[in-house]
Amino acid sequence: MTFLLFCFYLTGCTLLLWRIPFFRNSGIPLPHLAGYYWLKVTCGLFYGFYFRKWEKGGDTWSYHRDGLVETGMLRNDPLSFVSTLFETGNAAGYGGFFSTRHSWWNNLDANTIPKLLGICNLFTGSNYYINVVLVNALLLTGPILLYRLGRNLLPQVPAYLIYPPLLLPSFLFWTSGIHKEGFLVIALALILYTVWKWENTRKLSLQTLGAFATGLLVVIALRNFLLLPIGAALLGWAITVRFRLKPAIGFGATLLVLALLFFIVPRFIPALNFPELLADRQVAFLNKHGASRIDMAVLEPTAAAYLQQLPRALAIGLFRPFPSDSYNWGTALAAMEGLLLVAATLWAAACMRKRVSQTPTIWFIAILVLLIALIIGYTIPFLGAVVRYRSIVLPLYLFCCLYLIRKKPTGKQQATNARRLGELAGSSH
Repeated sequence: MTFLLFCFYLTGCTLLLWRIPFFRNSGIPLPHLAGYYWLKVTCGLFYGFYFRKWEKGGDTWSYHRDGLVETGMLRNDPLSFVSTLFETGNAAGYGGFFSTRHSWWNNLDANTIPKLLGICNLFTGSNYYINVVLVNALLLTGPILLYRLGRNLLPQVPAYLIYPPLLLPSFLFWTSGIHKEGFLVIALALILYTVWKWENTRKLSLQTLGAFATGLLVVIALRNFLLLPIGAALLGWAITVRFRLKPAIGFGATLLVLALLFFIVPRFIPALNFPELLADRQVAFLNKHGASRIDMAVLEPTAAAYLQQLPRALAIGLFRPFPSDSYNWGTALAAMEGLLLVAATLWAAACMRKRVSQTPTIWFIAILVLLIALIIGYTIPFLGAVVRYRSIVLPLYLFCCLYLIRKKPTGKQQATNARRLGELAGSSH
């Protein structure tokens, strides 16, 4: 019976994807769309099996167990099902927005995801693997939005070259399981697509603003420290667009001022001590244990310490594990992926002098990825966690590389690209 129910939902979701305009008008052939959805479901099934057999369950199975409790609550006391989301359960109340412990905000993911699973359980018989089918039908929104963003940013690049960034093993694995990453991809895609829309049309509908707000709410609920790099990149983009500056000047000046404020403000407003906040995040990770741990100096909340560790943090956040870090098939696969990122970076760097982008959205994406990579490199001493946290922005990083590597279009190609860009912008409504 379980197998039949699994097949029923997998077939039903596949057929439903073909009828929803958002997916049907994405520019992806329907067989490719169905194949990608099935691939995500397969990765999600393996994700659950892997953590249950080799990682003592992990967070994904904790979410499942909590989801069973939420299902019982939904059936017997629907009001409590809603109200418990807002119960803090600690003395700090709603304080400690960026705190790593004893914070309602930090525990928000452990409250929201089980509630979603609690609803899914009503239809799936509380089966984890059938929930994977339903959850991935929702999570498919993120990669499709990224595909549409990539086609808009890179109209001169063949469509088939937009596929590989969305097929990276770490991206597929971590964003297809029942965990935070898949939802965070949706959130980032909504934010970035809104930025692109405003830059190119100067018009924002209520629907688009709602999508942007939804993206921010998801980030707040699941990984609120991402607000720091998002806010910094967004401010640089807004200043660049508003004053029509060259992106190098607009983003460069913004980041320089923010870097100074990052270290100066805590002297006058201790509550905004972001250097100490990141140092505390590192300490929280250092107190954990794991097989993929690497040596990492304790981060002091000073400008000198941050500057000294910057190159190593960037290397960790973007490229590690290296082949020398491999100790099992998972890290070996991640190391191969890291080599691909190094190769793409070197190729893009070789093309940079010829094709420095003047598109603010590309700069927004590049700065966002680099800032997230730096936070990861500064705070996370476990390569497994590095690969997981980085996975959500890898397609964006490769989009930036593709932008630099692409061939310069001819006049005829530019006219064709402009027409296709208008069609894509129109189809996004």
